[in-house]
Parts: sequence; structure tokens; C-alpha cells
Amino acid sequence: MDNKLKEKYLNTFGKRFSKKEKQQFQTAITDEFHALGYKSEITSERSKFSKLENIYIGQPKQAKYAYVIPYNTPARVLWFKNKIYPHDGYFNMRKLFLPTYLPMFIGYGFLLAFVYLFPSFISKDVLNIFYPLCFLYLGVLIWFILHGFGNKHNYVNNSSAIALAVQLAENLPENRRKEVMFIFSDGNKPSTALGNPQITKYLQEHNKLNLSLISLYCIGSGNTIELFCDRNTKSIGKELTKTYKGETSLKTRHINDNDKNNTVIEGFPRAMMISSGTYEKDYFMVSDVGTPKDEHIEEFVIDTIYDILIDYMKKKK
Repeated sequence: MDNKLKEKYLNTFGKRFSKKEKQQFQTAITDEFHALGYKSEITSERSKFSKLENIYIGQPKQAKYAYVIPYNTPARVLWFKNKIYPHDGYFNMRKLFLPTYLPMFIGYGFLLAFVYLFPSFISKDVLNIFYPLCFLYLGVLIWFILHGFGNKHNYVNNSSAIALAVQLAENLPENRRKEVMFIFSDGNKPSTALGNPQITKYLQEHNKLNLSLISLYCIGSGNTIELFCDRNTKSIGKELTKTYKGETSLKTRHINDNDKNNTVIEGFPRAMMISSGTYEKDYFMVSDVGTPKDEHIEEFVIDTIYDILIDYMKKKK
């Protein structure tokens, strides 16, 4: 991976949680692509309680492929371990329940103890300070439940994928640049992709629902690269693996539309996902995402993915 891109998107703009952080990233990434001669467009739509801003790079009317990269970073997980299973949506939801919700229940238990148990052991003078602190604690707890707190390091989650996308754009042959789009999607969590309906709508408006979408998600960890291909992209998966002769394990998994549910490619009619990680029994797993431990990458894995994709784009007729 290019060291300048690594420093810029893994560290300088590595946290994209608050509105300000997202805007700073939007400016940086669009300026980067403008310097390469690409056009950009940012759409803004409301979804539930949040405003989603997807970034579209390239020319949709001429594009044949689009790399989709989630750019917003997840809330920090306040638990000892966090494992996600990016290619198994329903299983992932079950496994996320403990690290996501148990800290909330523990926090609520502390609040009940503060209100009903501790006052009997505290003098009245101290209670005058104690109860306002309880209300402050309640406010923090509600904020955590509804919004969460940003995680500083997001190397594997999606920062590496952003840097890889820019590196691909820099090295695409001139005759291929019009054929490739880059879409940075907003509203992503480990089990939901709120920005996907807006992307589908955008492509429909440009009559490009036949575009092949390649999602780069959770790359940079483990020793296995897995291509998660639907029936419309399995031919791309075959071509990506056909000429591969590297040492990193490369596997292809063919799926149906139901397998996309609760993943970052949910709702896309023609899509595949590329991730790296390890196998835990029969499940493809990525660990430490959304925690302070997400600050290390296996660069050889990212370089392998880059080589596979750039070779495919150069050879594709």
C-alpha cells in the first residue's frame, strides 16, 4: 500500500463518525479524485433519524464497474472482544448482540443501583451532589444507546479499503477510467447498510442497474481473502481467481439474493464483496472491528487484493 495514502486515510482521516469528520473526509476524497480527472457528486437524503451522504466518483453513464466502499466508521464497541462475520448476515446479527447490548444493560443496572441502593449509605449533604450526577450519567447512557461514541482506529473496517480504492484509481489505464466508478457509501453498520437504497435509486436514475458492483469491506486482516459473489458476478469472481498464483489463500463463495440480507451489499441486484479475515469453524470472521485494537493491518493482504483487481481491470476487454 502506498505510504502517503496509508497515512492520509488510516490516520489523518481515519475516524469518520461525526458530521464534521465526514465533511472533512468528503472534501479530502473528492479533491483527491478531482486531481485525477474524475467528476464527483454527493447526494444527501434522510433515512430514519440520520442524514445519509453518499459520494459518487466517475461517470455513471459510461461505467461498467463500480467499487463500493463504506466510508462512515462504526460506533465504538464497549466490550472485551468483537467479531463480525461480513458474509453471514443473520449469524452476524446474533453474534453482535452480546458486545452491542450487554454494556447497555450493565449501564442501566448501575443506574438502578445508584438511584435505589447507594442513597441509603450516603449522607444528605452528599445526596445533593449525587442526584445531579445520576442525571448526567443517564444522559450519557441515553446518548450511548441512541448514538454511540466514535472509534478512533478503523484500519481494517474500511479505512484500508478507501486507500486501496484511491490507489486503484491512480493506476487505472486511461482507457479504463471512464468504465470504473467509485462509490463511498454512508450509513453502514456491521449488520445494516442504510445507504444502499439511495445507491440503487441513483443507479436506476442513470439507467445503470446492470452495473457490476464490487464492495471492498473489512480488508487488511487475517490470511484468507474471500470473494462473496452473487449469480450475476460469479463470472467476475472466476476471472479474478483464474490467473492468481499468490500464496495468500483466495476463496470464492457463490450466494443467492437471500444471502445478501444484513450485509453491506444488501439490495444490490448485481454485486460481490471482497473481504479478508480468518475462518472460525465454518464461518468467515474478522476480529476487533469497532474497537481500539483496529490499528493493525497485514499489508501483504491488501497488496494481493490490489494486484488481483488492477490486473483484472487492465486485461478486461
